[in-house]
Amino acid sequence: MCEKETKFEATLKKAEESRYVPTKVSTIRAGISAIPIVGGALDHLIFDKADEIRTKNIEKSLVDISEKVNSISEKHLTIEWFKSTEALEMFRLLVEKVQFEDDNQKIKSIADIYAVSGTKEFSKDPNKFAVLRKVAELTTVQKELLLIVSTVNKTNRTFDGEHLTSNSTAIWFDDIHNAVKTNPKGQFWQGTLHLNTELEIIESLNLMRKVTAFLANIIGYELTGLGLLLIKYLKNIR
Repeated sequence: MCEKETKFEATLKKAEESRYVPTKVSTIRAGISAIPIVGGALDHLIFDKADEIRTKNIEKSLVDISEKVNSISEKHLTIEWFKSTEALEMFRLLVEKVQFEDDNQKIKSIADIYAVSGTKEFSKDPNKFAVLRKVAELTTVQKELLLIVSTVNKTNRTFDGEHLTSNSTAIWFDDIHNAVKTNPKGQFWQGTLHLNTELEIIESLNLMRKVTAFLANIIGYELTGLGLLLIKYLKNIR
């Protein structure tokens, strides 16, 4: 066992045995304080700032929900849905996802998904929970990138090599790259956009899948059913 681990465990043991540390929370705080270099900062964040951050984020999500609902015509709302246990359960999920989220734009996206879930278009959709979870997993950059991918048409290409020929239809990487460069909204990321990596992450979330093309020297994609459903919701919160 390393020296730092020994010191950490020793501090926990002393805290647990001390009559001046009567609660488990105090024991945990003592343990956190024993973490070298960053212990004090973590203690402040977890025990002094966490409730403030959680409250602020929930309050923001409520404001975002209110603004989105107000932007929707009453004839398109399913008022009964907002009174249902499903709406309550979905709000619990929303709180879980936004409470410590650092990206205000993502908080707004999650809140807006909740709001449009109560419209006539989506109130009976049993997959709205999966949509909210996926939006919470995507960064704001990945969300915008997914929407751009949805605007790129599938095309059929022919590939040749070693006296062989193959055809495949997909959303091709170079077309996605061009769509990102010519995006009417301009740059939606900071620093350098690692497009390959971002697309791989979106793929790992089962929103897109790679298309296997024999003899191809370029990557192709297609949107999954879940990806298409998520895009349908996202287009309603833009």
